[in-house]
Amino acid sequence: MRRFALLLLWLSLVVGGYYYAHKPLDVPQAAALARIALQTGGAAALLCVSGGLGAHLFRSEHLSGPENALVQAAAGMGVMAAAWLLVGLAGLFRPAVAWGMLIAGLLLFRHDLLPWGQQWRVTFPAGRLPRLLVSALTLFVLLHLGYALAPPVRWDALMYHLDIPRRYLLAGRFLFLPQNPYWGQPQLGALLYTWAMALAGGPSAAVLGWGAAAMLSLALWSAARRLFGGLPALAALTALLLGATWRGLFSWAYVDVFAALYGGAVSVLLLGWLRSGEPRLLRWGAVCAGLALDAKLTAGALLLPLAAAPLLFSASPGWRRLKTAAQAVAASLLVFAPWMLLSAAFTGSPLYPQVWDTPWVDALRRAYFSYQAQGGYPLWHWLGLPLSATWFGLEGAGVPGTPTWGADLGPWLVALALAGLALSPKRREARFLGLFLLAWWGGSALGALYSPLLAQPRLFFALFPAVALLAAAGWQAVEATRLPQARLGRVAAALLLLSLGLALWSEGRTFAVLNPLAAITGSEPQTAYLQRALGTYAPAMQALEALPADSRVLFLWEPRGLYAPASAEPDYWIDRWYLLRRAGLTPAEILHRWRSQGYTHVLLNRAGAQFEFDTRPQLTAADRAALRALLGALTPTADLGDYRLYALPPGDRAP
Repeated sequence: MRRFALLLLWLSLVVGGYYYAHKPLDVPQAAALARIALQTGGAAALLCVSGGLGAHLFRSEHLSGPENALVQAAAGMGVMAAAWLLVGLAGLFRPAVAWGMLIAGLLLFRHDLLPWGQQWRVTFPAGRLPRLLVSALTLFVLLHLGYALAPPVRWDALMYHLDIPRRYLLAGRFLFLPQNPYWGQPQLGALLYTWAMALAGGPSAAVLGWGAAAMLSLALWSAARRLFGGLPALAALTALLLGATWRGLFSWAYVDVFAALYGGAVSVLLLGWLRSGEPRLLRWGAVCAGLALDAKLTAGALLLPLAAAPLLFSASPGWRRLKTAAQAVAASLLVFAPWMLLSAAFTGSPLYPQVWDTPWVDALRRAYFSYQAQGGYPLWHWLGLPLSATWFGLEGAGVPGTPTWGADLGPWLVALALAGLALSPKRREARFLGLFLLAWWGGSALGALYSPLLAQPRLFFALFPAVALLAAAGWQAVEATRLPQARLGRVAAALLLLSLGLALWSEGRTFAVLNPLAAITGSEPQTAYLQRALGTYAPAMQALEALPADSRVLFLWEPRGLYAPASAEPDYWIDRWYLLRRAGLTPAEILHRWRSQGYTHVLLNRAGAQFEFDTRPQLTAADRAALRALLGALTPTADLGDYRLYALPPGDRAP
């Protein structure tokens, strides 16, 4: 005992003395590591509680371990979002409450956490190609964990995915935000992000989304392996992650990741039902389809394969098929109904702001929002939508002369999915998964009737897990195609590795330029990272923070508000100037209105204004002249690149 104590003391003294003189961390870096631990730990604990809770609600012998774990986490998230909503309605959105509920959940489900986690164990196939694919995919996922731990920078996260939760937390309760029309989007994801942000800020929410995407990926691998084999499963997962927009789900803190997660749960549940005929799996598929609607309204496209499953693939009599399909759809809508009731209670519209006029969004405003400067898509884009979205789908500007689909799907997903559908016509699973591809196609077409913006593939990511499973069928068909002296699988593998190498080069180069690790580790101020990622938007928001505490800033043509003071009001639908002008107000009357509403400053996004005036015919030369006249009456106080800050002249202000 004495020897043990003396040796322990000796080792501690020597090692401790070394690090006293050779300090590996300074105070900012130690604080950064503590922050990382808090952010990742909080998000991981939320995922574990969701899984433990869901384990009490669901388990099926007809699903693999990762598939069961995915459905359990999805079910648990639905319950947790509802519980957190009740907390918000009670006015208890507080960090202490968030941590208290989390710790209580960990204690309550402590016996379920390890069994739930053990279900995620997977074994990948041996061989050089599988090892290369797994290594590359792991690198993709880790790079995006780096982005997730850095301050959020993606457009929609700054506009509403994280800005709405931030405002909930500032108010300490769930409330209607009339200035932000995106409040009307179903908020299962926003509520989970609010909980995560209450634990450790915006990066904690992004890490929660990263964890959801990682769980979905493992479950898809397991489902595809069961259906089509190990290498086809890896090829399908690679095809999915070669899409830059899908990779973004790992780090962007968009609610689309939860819609995708629920879409994956629906896919594995319905495939399990297809194999076993167990009615319980179909019922749970309906529940998860309803929860997908709670995450993203466009996830309603899942109702097509949900209804078609019993109609087209059941052995029951015709009338019973119809009854089962109707019951499944009704169950999904019943799960979604509470959100519609809540929306109606706050706004008067169950599907605010889409359905009918309210005091905050009228027909004129909806029409302006739904308009897209480039107009509708040509017919040939619709007839070949999957290929058109693959070739011309970009996050930024499209190929000259073609419309953009607002998402980069990568080169392989649609290629393999269509091959799987065409070359596996006798397989029920392939035909069934083809329904999800059809639902994406039809959902985009129907959405575009309201707005071409609703044709973006990202809005239908709830369907893409099934499309990825169909891509596994495509790879299986490619492997089986050969000539006496040539195997198509080897050629396809070489091309797939080439695409993977190009994507890794692009991802690595962007990561090196943005360098989120410097912000994460405390090696530099986080403001430096924000400026690299956001350009002059970052210093513009810093300038607003330096204004007097009683300042109120109105944005023109700038919808992002996450880093703005809480009193600032972004131009969420970039329609503020248009609506004021269509109300018949002159520059003097507009200025008087702003002063009477208590605004002290105007922040003009000059690049945004120029783009809108150049591309929207609704904005006329008279509107431009009126803007120049109004700005001439204001006092410029800061020139910040694309932004200019103006002070309103003194005048009547509301108390």
